[in-house]
Formats: sequence, C-alpha cells, structure tokens
Amino acid sequence: MRLLYLVLIFSISYQLNASSSDDIDCTGEIDAAYFNSAYFKNREVIFSSSKADLELKALMIKKLNLTGVLTLKDLDSLFEWDRINNMKYIYKILDLMDRNYLINKKNVEDFLKYEAEFNSHCEG
Repeated sequence: MRLLYLVLIFSISYQLNASSSDDIDCTGEIDAAYFNSAYFKNREVIFSSSKADLELKALMIKKLNLTGVLTLKDLDSLFEWDRINNMKYIYKILDLMDRNYLINKKNVEDFLKYEAEFNSHCEG
C-alpha cells in the first residue's frame, strides 16, 4: 500500500513539473510569456483599501460567482465581462490591472525564477 501511495505521489509530482515547463511559450518575449503563464495568472489579486478596489472586489464575487481567492485570471474575466456590459468599470479595472501586472520588489523573485525556467526551456 505504501508503495502504491509513493508511486501515485511521484506520478502527480512529475506531471505537475512537466506541465509547468510545457506551459512556457517560447515564441514571444519573456515578459509576455510570464504575464500569460498559468503560474502568473493564478496569482492572487492585490487589492488596496480604496473604494474603487473594494467595489471591484465585490463586483468580481457577485458577477462572476466567485468564492475563495481572487486571481489575476478572475480579474481578466472581469475585464472581459465589463467590455461586454458597456465598460462602466473599465478605468477602475485597468488601474487595478496596472498595479497587479507591475513587476516590483514583491514579485521580482518570481519573475527571475520564471526567467531562468524560460531560458532553460527555450534555449535547450
């Protein structure tokens, strides 16, 4: 039973590692590949305590029927929803996107890790 459990865990771990390198898009620039990667899109949205951010957070939960951690993928979905629905929140959404897509000291380590994977995967 232990052997089966270990094989199962090893298999899942291998698939996760394989899929992370398969997600790297070598056809474009590293910045675009990073921002479009599943790794980046699954990052949590960082909201400020401003009225606009709190309004967008509530809107994401209500209009997109979301529960749990709100990710950048969810923010992209809200952007698409707003485009279809008269773009009432477009400037607020773009402001929030700008702040969350900015590479700063909070996420520069993640970018550098991705850059190393990108270079290894795309040059090899």
